[in-house]
Amino acid sequence: MLSHLPDGVYSLSYRFPADAEVGATGLAIVRNSDIFGSDAAGGVFKARQNRRTGEVRGTISLPPDGEMITGQRAGPQGMDIEVKAAPMVGSEGLCFVVDLAGSQVAIEASYVGPLPAGLPTAAELARS
Repeated sequence: MLSHLPDGVYSLSYRFPADAEVGATGLAIVRNSDIFGSDAAGGVFKARQNRRTGEVRGTISLPPDGEMITGQRAGPQGMDIEVKAAPMVGSEGLCFVVDLAGSQVAIEASYVGPLPAGLPTAAELARS
């Protein structure tokens, strides 16, 4: 298990079931153990990695009438789903097995690059 995700921008590739060849894609940004991202279908997620255990916990929010890769659909109000995962480094690189409402989704993460320098933090933006 990887106890610390390096800050940066990541490209994501989802597969369900975990051994499927076809899936979906997304993008994530990691900063100080906070993870924010979205996928091509309009889902957005936010999570936090516990630096002691390495576990990632958060929420994915589906848009109204959105559908997850697992086939689960949101209603007209959208839907929030708790997620938990453990990052691992294997022969394929950085990967996660994510529990989405009882379904296991495999995610491969590829480091795209560092975060832009000089961006203010959320606390700095709130003070201005």
